[in-house]
Amino acid sequence: MPAISSYPDAINYLYSLERFGIRMGLKRIKTLLKLLKDPHKKFPVIHIAGTNGKGSTSAIIASILHEAGYKVGLYTSPHLVRFNERIKINGEEISDERIEELVSKIKEKIESSPSSVKSILASPTFFEFTTTLAFLYFAERMVDIAVVEAGLGGRLDATNVCAPIVSIITNIAREHEDILGKGIENIAAEKAGIIKRGGVLVTASRDKRALQVFQDTCSKREAKIYQLGMDFKIRRSRGGFSFEGMKWHLKNLRLNLAGRFQYVNASLSLFGLEIIDGNRFKITEGAVKKGLENVRLRGRLDVISRRPLVILDCAHNPSGAKILRDSILKEFNYKRLILVVGIMADKDIKGFFSYLAPAADMVILTVPHTPRAANIDILLPAAKSFAKNIIVSKDVKKAYSMAKSMTGGDDLVCVTGSFHTVGEVMNICQQE
Repeated sequence: MPAISSYPDAINYLYSLERFGIRMGLKRIKTLLKLLKDPHKKFPVIHIAGTNGKGSTSAIIASILHEAGYKVGLYTSPHLVRFNERIKINGEEISDERIEELVSKIKEKIESSPSSVKSILASPTFFEFTTTLAFLYFAERMVDIAVVEAGLGGRLDATNVCAPIVSIITNIAREHEDILGKGIENIAAEKAGIIKRGGVLVTASRDKRALQVFQDTCSKREAKIYQLGMDFKIRRSRGGFSFEGMKWHLKNLRLNLAGRFQYVNASLSLFGLEIIDGNRFKITEGAVKKGLENVRLRGRLDVISRRPLVILDCAHNPSGAKILRDSILKEFNYKRLILVVGIMADKDIKGFFSYLAPAADMVILTVPHTPRAANIDILLPAAKSFAKNIIVSKDVKKAYSMAKSMTGGDDLVCVTGSFHTVGEVMNICQQE
């Protein structure tokens, strides 16, 4: 394998690991981290899993901790435009140079390891290598705390090597059933894998089946569980919300993320932070308010243009599509809704369209540049069951241009279906 001598080399090497696919399990990443002297053990972690809302919750927590004066690592996935988005400290993306150096370092460690170790690490996955890269970067930069978003599931996800001071599971819905198992109970059990013995779980799940799994897991592991609506509450007010926790009672809060559903993610963030406040960390009301007001997150009900009105949203499953539909109907004024949709083949495509397509006046189907994308032959039959009008354009750039060209002054264009589709449109807009 050639040496890494540039940022493009590093990125190409990382993407070459995608050929190994998704392979659940912790043996490879534990072995790799041990080679690097266990960087993940050198800082406290808040670990976040769940079907939807992980990215928002992670961003809110990181923003508040930064405003409280701490050096905060943030690890999320996937990225929208550039790989560097996945790994940040205090909102600043890891540099191209550091990615090159760390990828080279990790790769050389693998290649120079004993044969018994090398046999285990012969085929690390993209996500395992990337997670190792993030942990190594955070350790070298001596972060005070890291906010870590799980990739898929929880129990066997590469991020689950850490021992979190707080675990958060946002919610549970049916997704990735080929990997996580069929039904809510099995999916909840996989997510519950991030609950550690003697630990703390915070959740906003309202599904009784999922909650029963969480309660049983916490009981077995002597962990505490805190639930939205029981242990902490939010109350919406004009232009903002208030939060009632066990110790924190905060009013007149303003969140710099669009969508009322984000208040739930904010409440999870606040209660998770309330738990650690006063121990190793000191978080003032002022830091909370500034963190909420300054948080940034692209691709979630993201208004990128006013004329025409264009929003980007990474909804990619039925529950996300429902949230997006409700948000569009409640929070935007428009005459016609034009959807641009490109979605991955492994998703519940019909379920996605069942929520969103009936609300649209036009659906433009497209295919983002990734082997995982569903082709038109798959998208069209699923969309036809629910959409009033459908146009097909296999190229995302052409689909987006078509959507804008057919808008009147009062219409709304929404690009959605996957991080890949949203990322391509975001990249197009940056180049224009």
